[in-house]
Amino acid sequence: MTEPLIPPVLPNLLAAGLFLGLIAFLGMRRPPRRIAAPLFAFNAFVLLYILGDAITLTDSSMFWERIGIAVLYSGSLPASAACWVLAVRYAEIQGMPLRRFGPLAVRSAVGLAALAWLVVFTNPWHHLVLVPVVGANNVHLAAWYPVVGVGYLLTWGSVALLGSLAWRATDPRIRCNAWLMAAGIGATPVLGCLSYRWYAFIRSDLTVVGLCITALVFLFGAYRTRLFSLLPI
Repeated sequence: MTEPLIPPVLPNLLAAGLFLGLIAFLGMRRPPRRIAAPLFAFNAFVLLYILGDAITLTDSSMFWERIGIAVLYSGSLPASAACWVLAVRYAEIQGMPLRRFGPLAVRSAVGLAALAWLVVFTNPWHHLVLVPVVGANNVHLAAWYPVVGVGYLLTWGSVALLGSLAWRATDPRIRCNAWLMAAGIGATPVLGCLSYRWYAFIRSDLTVVGLCITALVFLFGAYRTRLFSLLPI
């Protein structure tokens, strides 16, 4: 069998480089303290997901396939929770009146992501989430859908919240940055859903490509529109 012209891990390497660059840029600009923790946590967990996905793509043993799956979900589910916390706190510091909803939303997101991660992590014992397959798509079982649904729920919830902020905002700077964040976050689940739905035609998981777009949008916003570094208005 001939080797592919483009290495399968090339999007992973590109995405990792972009997110490392984003972390370095944000470290120099110092975003507001209230969003700094979820922002850097989101970037760190995304890097963990990229690493886990790369492991599953580059090794042909069942041992490393299981390791890659564990690392992958240990990045994707917490990243979704961090994304939601970031959206909530960003909306709050830009004047969106969330009142008591904010703290409850943060705790609920962290709890859901932790529960979903626990279900995946214990999969080798109960075999309800997936069956690892070396060199091909894993077999998804009944519990996989609610587990992945938690991640998509938190991610799409973040997009909806930021879209609502953009719709309500009267200041054009807030509106522009909220739309940028919503577009950047939404790119990953859109491509992930497309690649899952039409995998027979695409023959590839485009989630990491979506993460590349997310990083590029965030870098553009951080550099040109002071995204993540605005003070409350």
